[in-house]
Amino acid sequence: MSSELNKKFVKTVRVSGDGETRQRAFASALNNIRNEVIKDESQVTLQIIPKEVRVLYAERVSYQEKFLFFFFKRTRVNYKLTLDVDVELNAVKLSDINFIDNEIPSPDHINIPDFTKLLRGDK
Repeated sequence: MSSELNKKFVKTVRVSGDGETRQRAFASALNNIRNEVIKDESQVTLQIIPKEVRVLYAERVSYQEKFLFFFFKRTRVNYKLTLDVDVELNAVKLSDINFIDNEIPSPDHINIPDFTKLLRGDK
């Protein structure tokens, strides 16, 4: 077996987020990095380090909201963001692990006594 299983490599991940403030939109996008990285089931990710962030799309959407169409006017704002993030991954490739094949009996197996022997009186 190899003594060094974990490998480091760089991957670009595209994530999106939205929120009521710029900071919440950015944080929402960054929180989605982990979900995008773990979609690759051929590896187990040990560490994710963002290295570079590029903004692909940034939008501010605002609209006016009124209570009962006339009262309490206020402006609502929502920010949407799409980022490309270069991340350094420290991961273990599952294909590098050699598993030993052992077959054991089922743990839910129940030993049922031979009732014909019990009826005859045999032990």
